[in-house]
Amino acid sequence: MAQTAKDLSDAGFDIDDRLEAIGVIVGSADVSLAQSLRAIAGVIDVSPESSIDIGPPDSPIHGRCAAGS
Repeated sequence: MAQTAKDLSDAGFDIDDRLEAIGVIVGSADVSLAQSLRAIAGVIDVSPESSIDIGPPDSPIHGRCAAGS
């Protein structure tokens, strides 16, 4: 993971955190670098940041939930 982190950093990826236990490197880069970052050995995916809004604690539940068996 150390080499992958170095290669990402050298390619312009700003590392915020390394989650060694699960093999994830978190950070940011310009969207124009995404394709070249994906080509780095050890990189499985480069994903855009998404926002999540769960609403206030007393809001009704919308949508459906399914549980596996």
